[in-house]
Amino acid sequence: MTATEHIYYGFGQIIYSLAFADGDIQPSEKQKLEEIVSQELKERESIQVTSIIFKLLESDKLTSAQTAYEHGIKNIKLGDNHLTSEMVNMFNNILTKVAIAFPPETKEEKQIITNFKNTFNNFK
Repeated sequence: MTATEHIYYGFGQIIYSLAFADGDIQPSEKQKLEEIVSQELKERESIQVTSIIFKLLESDKLTSAQTAYEHGIKNIKLGDNHLTSEMVNMFNNILTKVAIAFPPETKEEKQIITNFKNTFNNFK
């Protein structure tokens, strides 16, 4: 896996943790998540990576949103020498759109978004 793929793989894990934070992910939620991600990443070469990772993670049955989040941060940091402020801003936008798309926004979802922003705030 390339450094850039690690970033998108990790971000897929972050999205999964956000979606998983309020319980099981319903089929309609999966479709909406893929739409949001695809729309935002449409011009990227790694467009399919995050969506594919989301599907793979679903079959892994991770034990918690926190576990998915921690793995995601680890993978993003593996490729962070290729991470740009543009990517971080795009990822923040996607996370916000995902949280808004599935109300109510929970305390755990807000914490995931805040933690992500705080982790990568030096890329602004």
